[in-house]
Amino acid sequence: MSRNLSTTGMNVSLKFHRGGKTKVIYDLPLVAETVQDFRITLDLNLMLPVLSIGLADSLNALGHKQPSDRTILSMHVQLGSVWGASPEFVTTFDFAILRTSPDSSRWYKSTGVLDVDNFYTPCKCRSFNGSLNETLIQIANEMYLTDTDISGSLKNHAKVVLQPYITNGTLLAGLRDTMEGKGGETGYYTFIKPGDGKTTLVFKTINDMLSVKPKYLFAPISNVIVSDKAVTLPIVDYKIIGNYGLQRTTGSQYQAVGYHDFDTGRYRMSQSSVSGNDDVAKDVIGSTSHFYIDKADSKISSAPIFSTGRNNSNTSDFSYYSAGKLHKKMINLSKLWITTWGTHDLYPGDTAYVSSLDPTTPNDVWQGQFTGKWLIERIVHTFDSWHRTKVLLTRSGLNVDTNSTLTLVPGKDKKL
Repeated sequence: MSRNLSTTGMNVSLKFHRGGKTKVIYDLPLVAETVQDFRITLDLNLMLPVLSIGLADSLNALGHKQPSDRTILSMHVQLGSVWGASPEFVTTFDFAILRTSPDSSRWYKSTGVLDVDNFYTPCKCRSFNGSLNETLIQIANEMYLTDTDISGSLKNHAKVVLQPYITNGTLLAGLRDTMEGKGGETGYYTFIKPGDGKTTLVFKTINDMLSVKPKYLFAPISNVIVSDKAVTLPIVDYKIIGNYGLQRTTGSQYQAVGYHDFDTGRYRMSQSSVSGNDDVAKDVIGSTSHFYIDKADSKISSAPIFSTGRNNSNTSDFSYYSAGKLHKKMINLSKLWITTWGTHDLYPGDTAYVSSLDPTTPNDVWQGQFTGKWLIERIVHTFDSWHRTKVLLTRSGLNVDTNSTLTLVPGKDKKL
């Protein structure tokens, strides 16, 4: 059985398959009476996109009349700016449904993740030789991904990588942490991104992602501006989140780690700070004038990390590990939720510009703490009668024009 949901104005095609062989197709309008809680979420911190959907099941055909056997459910979702567009203008998701929950209200609810071969299974015991770039490409090929986007510093870094009877997904998550410091880079993220007619394994640092020119500019819907910097999308609504107070409770300027020194047999501590001899700030690409960190904040961390294990040939003293953790803490200091029109080609790891959220004159377009360049952390596509895209933007600071006790970004220019 399959369901095909589409609307002319939204350019959203949804095909719901159960078993994949039955030819019966039900055409339903994409409205609140037939679909609810329909969301697709992509996140820097999630290796795979996630799906949530509820389908009207007034006859209990999905929930009660067909058993949930090994023929796992699957769902195909296609988003595009033009109906029937060529693949490069379409984002396609093929989801594996992991959980179904029909209920007494006659809604058939499902959750799932992007269906990627050889990600969750099987476990493998083997080793890789050559550069880390070659290793990641081999893993991507095994998962039948069509492209890779890997930090340049890993292309010439040769390393033996062991996969001790774990899945490819677990191996990628481990490499994300252990590769801190290669080429002097910190703050790695890895995830699988569908879009632009292909499925891509991304393995990049925060700085690599921030160095890419934004393709979109968000501006208030009442003041949509034309810019040669990027394509303008309207801000339908927004919500600002400042995490400074929360981060401050665990030491916003400092991150300590503990490890066993295999050479001396002693337990040691390593640390990284925003400023000082182990200056992390100089290695952080700043898109603002100030870090959202007060100069007077304590450099004593109340949340050291003790789960590192022992040092090895890859990590001699875990200084880059602590720097990477601090780097990720810094990039989460300032956040901005934006709701805009449904946009199929926004992805985690992209960058975006934001104009003034409350301009009073044309001269105020780039004035304000929250203007400038942001990193996209999360994308949530929601569907009811309309396709909306919610975007979570994140960065390390603010643009401040007045005197402030916040920490200056060294050698950075806040201008676009």
